[in-house]
Amino acid sequence: MTYRILVEKNRAGGFQATALDLPEIRVVAGSREQALAELRATLAERFSTAEIVELEIPQASPQKEHSWKRFAGVFEDEPLFDEVQEAIEADRRADGEDNAV
Repeated sequence: MTYRILVEKNRAGGFQATALDLPEIRVVAGSREQALAELRATLAERFSTAEIVELEIPQASPQKEHSWKRFAGVFEDEPLFDEVQEAIEADRRADGEDNAV
């Protein structure tokens, strides 16, 4: 397997290596090479008794449909839609509202 590793120089002059996909796995060592070697050994040890599997979990309850969804697109074929929209915008501007559509 291939893992993305974050290698950082620490304040003490050493290096910290962290497995980005498993951030709880990190090591600190005196050199970059030593940090990577120790992290490789730590990962190998961890996976010697573990495995990575994909697990699909069914949804516990169906998602509730948004209450406005049934109205989406209801006026898409309305020939006067653009005119109505323009009238609404004009009314908002006349009322001084800044949130014209």
